[in-house]
Amino acid sequence: EHVVSLFFSDLAKKNVIVSKAIDIYRKLYSIFGSGSHHSTHAIYKRFSKEHFHGKFVGLISAADTRMAGYFIAFARLLRVKNVLKSTIASSEFLNLTNKKSSNRTKKLKWATRLIENDVFWQNLYEITQAVFPALRVLRLADRSEAGMHMLYYYIRMAKHAMTKQCTKLNNVSHLVLDDQDVDVDDGSEPESEECTDDEDDIRTNKRRNVRGESEKASDMKLGDCIQYFWKCRSKIIKSDFAITGWLLCPIKEVHDDMSVNCNSSHLQCAERVLEKLLHPATEKEKREKKDRFRQEFREFRGKTGSFDGDNSMWESSLLDEGKAHVWHDTYSCFNTDVLGWLGCRVTSKILGIGSAERAWGSVKHLKQGKRGAISGSRIKNQATIFAKSCIEEAMIKNQIVNDSNETFVNWTDEDIAFIK
Repeated sequence: EHVVSLFFSDLAKKNVIVSKAIDIYRKLYSIFGSGSHHSTHAIYKRFSKEHFHGKFVGLISAADTRMAGYFIAFARLLRVKNVLKSTIASSEFLNLTNKKSSNRTKKLKWATRLIENDVFWQNLYEITQAVFPALRVLRLADRSEAGMHMLYYYIRMAKHAMTKQCTKLNNVSHLVLDDQDVDVDDGSEPESEECTDDEDDIRTNKRRNVRGESEKASDMKLGDCIQYFWKCRSKIIKSDFAITGWLLCPIKEVHDDMSVNCNSSHLQCAERVLEKLLHPATEKEKREKKDRFRQEFREFRGKTGSFDGDNSMWESSLLDEGKAHVWHDTYSCFNTDVLGWLGCRVTSKILGIGSAERAWGSVKHLKQGKRGAISGSRIKNQATIFAKSCIEEAMIKNQIVNDSNETFVNWTDEDIAFIK
């Protein structure tokens, strides 16, 4: 999750065109989304409810600390494109633009020219479309469920999709004409120069100076720049665990992709993971386990031997729900000596740090004031109870219903043309 977020941070901070798009979004948000301009926000809100059958769909307030939020906001901006066009065409909005010339009037006229600019919308669509596969990876990593078996597959699909989409972006040299720009105070504080990615990069991978490599992309075209940043960051998360999860994933789309593209280097990654999990076994025991794993993997890959016969194994509802680790526990653990054991441990891992952040938030909430000297064991138990109650309260409030038929693995053409 953290590494994918750094990809969006690189793109937002080190590419002029993307930085320009973010500045434009901030200006539009200050006019139509933040509520600081009450009259324009009220007009926008009315037309939003008309377009979305009584439901208000506003612009997203993105944060500079989470740059991926701006790319999600771009998708929302494209979704409400017709709402914005209806807003600027309304008589109420035209009356505001026809008032005595002032800084506010200049802002509204700038917004009108921008929203009517079809080139801007096309370029914004192509930028959002190119980075959308990375948003899919981020969404996978941000889930609180097991996702290690899907990570490497998503990275492969993201690279393929970006290669197709980024060729269009090399012709994008600007978003709007320079004479259309105006200074709009979006109410946000300037970014501190002391906040850098250096420390985060060191924690992520001490052997690579990703920041230095990213600076090489400053003169690249936009499409090449996106691919370069993704290459710099994605190689960090192509870990042995991620590749092993891909090898042992029984879900049809992933298994088919693995069967065609698996090679000896991938198996060596799985053997390194197996060797670490077998510690402190002797070298002889490790060699025997590796040999047995290769035999069982050959059957798993070709759906033969222990994985042949009953088709219900490969048509289980567990695969539709994305529960690869439960599938291994149900079907392969009893039929194999090594593969099922390894599959359960690798495919059951979550990718994000959301649970750790929520736990730390609970600790900070509890350990304050007179409770600042509470012991570690007591705060651990109380934080667990408090976090659990917060989750249950949020589920009741939002009426979250888990759909057991939902499939998380389909990577279709809709992921490429996500708006059309």
